[in-house]
Amino acid sequence: SHETPWRFVYFGLPSAAMLAGTISLEHQRRSKPSRLITLIGDASFVIYLTHPFALSGLWMSMRIFSLDDAGLLNNIMAIIMCISAVTLGCLVHLYLERPVHRFLNRKKELK
Repeated sequence: SHETPWRFVYFGLPSAAMLAGTISLEHQRRSKPSRLITLIGDASFVIYLTHPFALSGLWMSMRIFSLDDAGLLNNIMAIIMCISAVTLGCLVHLYLERPVHRFLNRKKELK
């Protein structure tokens, strides 16, 4: 179990290394950031709000097709679930949040 003081070593240090690497890349890069990364950043709050729906839907599908205890397939499904959660959040951001935000800003400007 990772519920020991070693949890920091297993999770904290790799997370800190990824964060430090990302920050250093951002400072070295002189060009504009990737449109995909920018979209994911813009949609991050919606991803946070919608990910339970994507994950529970996929989890139910896995259970229906008896894929919830399939060894290596679980790792592949975990990747698919992450990609699906991010995709759903980005779609909701693009087709719901962004248009509603624009509409509300226009109404606000008219006052």
